[in-house]
Amino acid sequence: TFAHPTILDTKSISLGLSGGIDSRVILSLLGSSAHQSFSTHTFGHPNDPDVRVSEQIVRKLHLERLYFYEPIPPVEECIAMVRSFVSQTDLIEPASSVLKLRYYPGLHARNKLMLDGGFGEIHRRQYLNRLLRFGKRYMRNGDARAIFSLMRVMRADIFSRDVDDEFVRGCEHQIAELWETMPRSAQVGEENFADLVAIRTRFPNYGGPEQARLDGEVVNYMPFVQPSLLRCMLATPVAERRNGKAYRRIISLLRPELTEFPLVKSGTTYPFNVSTTAAWGLTKLKTKMGLRFVDPTLHEFLQHISEFVQDLAHAQVVRTFWAYDAARIRKLVEEYYAGNAGLASQVDWWLTFEVWRQALHHEPG
Repeated sequence: TFAHPTILDTKSISLGLSGGIDSRVILSLLGSSAHQSFSTHTFGHPNDPDVRVSEQIVRKLHLERLYFYEPIPPVEECIAMVRSFVSQTDLIEPASSVLKLRYYPGLHARNKLMLDGGFGEIHRRQYLNRLLRFGKRYMRNGDARAIFSLMRVMRADIFSRDVDDEFVRGCEHQIAELWETMPRSAQVGEENFADLVAIRTRFPNYGGPEQARLDGEVVNYMPFVQPSLLRCMLATPVAERRNGKAYRRIISLLRPELTEFPLVKSGTTYPFNVSTTAAWGLTKLKTKMGLRFVDPTLHEFLQHISEFVQDLAHAQVVRTFWAYDAARIRKLVEEYYAGNAGLASQVDWWLTFEVWRQALHHEPG
């Protein structure tokens, strides 16, 4: 039942196929059954290695493929899409992500049940590795401040220092509360402990809002987050999970031809049998050599709605919001549109927060 959910007679399965290992595992299991037909789908820029590798796979295996990639819609429609997306996803994704996550209704219109490999990383021991590498003693003693410093990800420098400090205190308090509910890492093993933290935090906080939005757009099934499979995962020896060892074995046994195609990570490719550590080093090297695909969509998006973003940065609702450093926000936006492309992600995240805040308080933009 892992890759074969019970479906209505009016629907057929469509697998979200990328260049990664997780969708390839599901493809191997689907292909091992002669009793259920399926198709595949892929979203994204045509030059993205994920798109290219998935296209090579479906050609080799003679599979049906739906490919979705459309121009950015007109400005007013784009802004309306952003407002709807951001208000539903609670800051888990930047506003620009709506452009790659807008195609699910197209699957629904074709009576598809979407099968997706989301969160497959949990079964390959990919979460919280920084904490494991640098913070094992903090995991053991529950040092919330040190744990937070290793888990923190910077989005945009837009708040006053007092507000930033309050956010940090709140995060540290939540970490301390979480650790009180956790078993001892020595009892379950440090890597199992890290995966359990990921299940209890990343799944509901990151996965939950998008899953709720997704459920309103297409019937879907996410095998890797099913509780029964997660229990099996935690009972599987860690050595079998590291480097996707078990999943590589499944692919090699059921669909050995899939091992001929490279895997995709961070806009680059690497051979199927390369270990996780070697893959990390190889992708870093290829990035330094300029061999990494850089998706232009973010800049195209921000340029497309530039008037809206710049007007918003100077709007009264932004200038007077007590938590902001309004001068820093104006400088951030002005410098990006003056040519500092490195600020694009921060502008995207500030826009996300502001649109979400307005939706929360019903303020006009």
